[in-house]
Amino acid sequence: MEGFFRGTVGNNQRIIQFNATHWKDDNHGGDLANEIQIVDGLQRLTAIRMFMSGRLSAFWMVVDDFADSSFNPRRQSYWVKFAIHAFTHRRDLLRYYLDINAGGTPHSKDEIDRVSSLLAECL
Repeated sequence: MEGFFRGTVGNNQRIIQFNATHWKDDNHGGDLANEIQIVDGLQRLTAIRMFMSGRLSAFWMVVDDFADSSFNPRRQSYWVKFAIHAFTHRRDLLRYYLDINAGGTPHSKDEIDRVSSLLAECL
């Protein structure tokens, strides 16, 4: 949250990505269940939700402390965006996850190896 206030959170970091297999078609025929999964941004979304509910502070202040200031988190400059993907096959969702997380985003080697193994099981 402090990164949002400091202006160090870039536009691409303001996007929370979900996959909803049934977004376009409830009868998609893929091997993923008709449910929503978060693909990228779980930690950001969790922090935002905790801050906005008053359970997390930024600079030792809670959300209501910013209400009458230019740093009011309800202002448009702090909004996040949601991307909804409609992958219907597990292999495609896992490939996408690896594409966005194995090339520079700091995910542990164990996490990348775990998802790579899951993808291998799909092939």
